[in-house]
Order: sequence, then structure tokens, then C-alpha cells
Amino acid sequence: MLVRLPWWSSDHSISLINWRANLNRSALYVRKYFNQDAKANVGTMVRLILDETYKYLSTVDWMDPTTRLAAQDKVKAIIPYVAYPQELLDDSKLEQYYASMDANISSYLDFARAVSKHKR
Repeated sequence: MLVRLPWWSSDHSISLINWRANLNRSALYVRKYFNQDAKANVGTMVRLILDETYKYLSTVDWMDPTTRLAAQDKVKAIIPYVAYPQELLDDSKLEQYYASMDANISSYLDFARAVSKHKR
């Protein structure tokens, strides 16, 4: 069950800060614990599985042609997301994302306003 915290609670303040720092925290985690080669290998494996699934669908005899085409279209439409977005490794993209945020905000209220104005 999701509980919405009152705006004045300290947990709400921490949640807001955590939400804003999420990309930077994710970037640090990815850089420390993920292996680029493993990500590439898994991406290749996923692509091969999708290719074989597409080929298999053309050989099954229990599907009518309309259903087969619909299933193949679904396989083609799959966009594999493996591990993490590549942008997390690009400091310039992270800096660009946070560029409009003022890092020198001294009050929670000003910080909350800045977050609400910042593009999500």
C-alpha cells in the first residue's frame, strides 16, 4: 500500500531530494557495479532471441496467417532495454539534465519550487 506523506514531514523532504538525485545516484551505481561487456553480451542475446522467435512464428502450423502476422509485428515492436540507459555514463547529458536546477537553494520551500519548475 502506497502512503502519501504530508508535505511538511521530514520524510517527504528526503523523498523529494532523493527523487531529484535519482539520476546521479543511478549513474554512480551503474559505473561501480555494471560491466559494459556484460551489457553488450546480454543485448546481443536478447536480439538473437527476438530474431529466432520471429523466425519460429513463420513455421508454426497452429496459427492462421492473420494471427501469425500480428505475432510477428509484436516481436518486431519489442524494444529491448538491457540493464540501464546509456546516458547514465555520459556526464555531459547528466549535467545538461540538471543544468536548470539551482544548487544554491537554502530553504526547503525554494527547493520544492525549483523541483516543480524543473522539467521531468
